[in-house]
Amino acid sequence: MNHPETELSGVVKELVLAKTIQAQHKTIETYFAPDAGFNHPLCSIPRGRGSIEKIKGVYEWYKDMSPKIDIDIDSVVYDHENNVGYIEIVQVFHIFISLFAQAPAKLLVRVKLEKKFSDSKYYIIQQDDHYQPEDIASLVLPFLAPLVIGIKNFAGRLCGFNAVAFGALRNAIHMCMTAIGAWIKGEDSKNHYDNGITMNGRVD
Repeated sequence: MNHPETELSGVVKELVLAKTIQAQHKTIETYFAPDAGFNHPLCSIPRGRGSIEKIKGVYEWYKDMSPKIDIDIDSVVYDHENNVGYIEIVQVFHIFISLFAQAPAKLLVRVKLEKKFSDSKYYIIQQDDHYQPEDIASLVLPFLAPLVIGIKNFAGRLCGFNAVAFGALRNAIHMCMTAIGAWIKGEDSKNHYDNGITMNGRVD
């Protein structure tokens, strides 16, 4: 890439919407470094020599599982200082053997790029796909997505309840510690005063 900030969205579409495996492989070879890494909630490829071939396999299997994928790119942000791109995507992925209705899933793709001095172009050296749990469910078993959302909502309410309950306990402990601290401080002051009287020889 010469200008990642304007080219990243096109690269993503080329990868995901490639008509053939050969076209997809060519896109990967064009934009990924030979030792690029890949990280996804369901699989991971560490950076290393020839790791690009494994990334090809991931994308190939991805296409085999869902021959037809639809995507919308909501936003692209590029951090020039750190050479990091963030692409917000909504995709519809449907496993070809699944009997369930397809459902859209949101994800945030983070790509780290590195400039190759031989041709002054930027290449992807690391791709990280970030999903919410319900969006992972939408990819695999869409009917589970509402259940996952329900569990998360319940956990949120539980956190609020715990904050109130333990907040009261925390306040009580704080008050006790403050009282104990004040008592200790008072005792120290009294002892200091008594010691002062003793040193001045005014003990009864």
